[in-house]
Amino acid sequence: MKTTLEIESKLELVEETVEQLLLVSKADALVREKLELCLHEVLNNAVVHGNASDPNKRVQIQMFVKDGRLQFRISDEARSLADNALDIAELPGFEATSGRGLALVKTLLPESKIDAGDTVLVV
Repeated sequence: MKTTLEIESKLELVEETVEQLLLVSKADALVREKLELCLHEVLNNAVVHGNASDPNKRVQIQMFVKDGRLQFRISDEARSLADNALDIAELPGFEATSGRGLALVKTLLPESKIDAGDTVLVV
């Protein structure tokens, strides 16, 4: 199974895209909750930070199974994330308005990684 989606860099498209991916993934309830939050965070990061919310830029999401594990590769058109971005991610304080995304991914889906600048969620 391999599914590829591509969306414009618009935050209003993230919710619908996450719902589509969750339906196709057929993840069980516990995994679904973790995956939903992580997909939201990574797609929001790709739209806002990677593509600077430029609707002319695209975010690509690939869903596939590798080594028996469901995986998602999220790519944007801008700067690449450093390979150690997940390793050094930490939750910010309560007053912070951003900066939680990669730290949540690291906590909820710890086998996820950055590969060639793309975020790869490993379920």
